[in-house]
Amino acid sequence: MVGASKALVEEIHSAQQERDEAIMARLKLANEERDEAYKQMKLPEQSFELLENINPEENDMTLQELLNRINNADTGMAIRRTGAVIVERIYRTQERKKKIMAEEMNAVIEERDAALAQA
Repeated sequence: MVGASKALVEEIHSAQQERDEAIMARLKLANEERDEAYKQMKLPEQSFELLENINPEENDMTLQELLNRINNADTGMAIRRTGAVIVERIYRTQERKKKIMAEEMNAVIEERDAALAQA
């Protein structure tokens, strides 16, 4: 009887330890997911701050000069800042291309409509 009770207590203790380990693993995973979500949330804010701190003189630099600046950068922050300038320039170029394409498309549509109206 004593042996059976002892085995039962050991089994309960072992099960509690497994349960505690599983809970701790879930808590650790939840904390990691929370930290990752926080980092993802902060990333746009950091990018915006980088863009706010862009030196106007950098807008006059050629892409090759910007790439050389990245290549010669001493710190990660300098690389990020110059990278932000490059990304912003790419974004502005894409937006300009979209605007030009939209204007060209509107001109073509107007020409088509005018030709249809004359026919």
